[in-house]
Amino acid sequence: IEIPAREKMPSALSTQEKDRILGNEVIDYEQYLQLLGYYDRHEGTRIFPIETTYKGKKIFGVEYIRRDGGVFYSASKVRNERMTVLFTARHHGNEASSMNSTFMMFDRLDSDLGEVLDRINMVFVPFINIDGGTLHCHVHSKHPKWLCHPARYNSAGFEFRKDFENPHSKYGEARVLRKIWGRYLFDVVTDNHGFEGHELVQPFSGYISPWYKSFWVPRAFYYGYIWFRGSQEHMVKLGNLMRERVSAAINADAEIYGLNKEFAERFEKYAQSWFPDLFRLEKFNEVVFYWTDTDKHPRPANYGVRNPEITAVDWTTELADETAVGEYMGLNARAHHISDIALIKLLLEYEPVMDTAHVSGGDEGGSGTYIRYPRHPLFAGGQK
Repeated sequence: IEIPAREKMPSALSTQEKDRILGNEVIDYEQYLQLLGYYDRHEGTRIFPIETTYKGKKIFGVEYIRRDGGVFYSASKVRNERMTVLFTARHHGNEASSMNSTFMMFDRLDSDLGEVLDRINMVFVPFINIDGGTLHCHVHSKHPKWLCHPARYNSAGFEFRKDFENPHSKYGEARVLRKIWGRYLFDVVTDNHGFEGHELVQPFSGYISPWYKSFWVPRAFYYGYIWFRGSQEHMVKLGNLMRERVSAAINADAEIYGLNKEFAERFEKYAQSWFPDLFRLEKFNEVVFYWTDTDKHPRPANYGVRNPEITAVDWTTELADETAVGEYMGLNARAHHISDIALIKLLLEYEPVMDTAHVSGGDEGGSGTYIRYPRHPLFAGGQK
């Protein structure tokens, strides 16, 4: 039986134009489709529709899973015998730089980081909140540095994270993660976000959105949240290692390190020194990392917290990218990229831990039928 190859997505982008967009621009929906088509030319890239937004636009996933040509692979074996990680971007439409960094990662996987795919399956959702992002791009075209906070939400003005655990949500954006998590059972989930790159309101003005009281001024250029269950030893161990490696990588970039220091000084002067309980900071190696034990402070709709025997960590990164333009956009995307690469390098230190079980026929240890199955490498302590 001859099965025709999937038709590739079209793209008129040159490499030079692609690089210019990723290093400077807030990506709109048409550019997003052109970028998907550009990378769809590459062998080993699989682009697939996951869901449809409230306004009817397709949300795509991108899979980088190493397969040899002409060989049939069991999907379950490919996903189970290697670690599988997920990177999501632009959950909030006005937090744009994570989308640029996602496509930058594709460049690396198609070149110097290709060997990573021998050990780790990589899945990406480059643009979850397409409707919100479209609003952001419309406003951005007229007012390039406005925060455009309404674009944080979907086209119905809804924070669809609240519907993550509702399989019957009327919002396709809310169904994305539940659907692909069930397909891949990710070992690690990275949710790359952004926040206000300048004052949300003038400090001491007397008004602020009640949801964002602690966001008067940016607390850092880059920071992160790690949620874990304190009763799960492997989550605590991996979370600590992630803080260690990511903070070291962020601090190794002199420009990013300097901006983190500068933002922190402003935050302390204008916010934390006045209201320390409201403007709370938790730091690890000079980088802000909020370290939350969900056994004490529950975190709904977090796949690591809900399924720690499958997903070791479901964490979030934040960059001051509302709204980043020009070289500053490139800097934000670079910081996301540095953070993502640091995580990948850490995961490469873990070896798969395989067990064999005798199923039937003959004596155990002799002839018969056996199955091989992996133990969770991040749970079983398979670190080199």
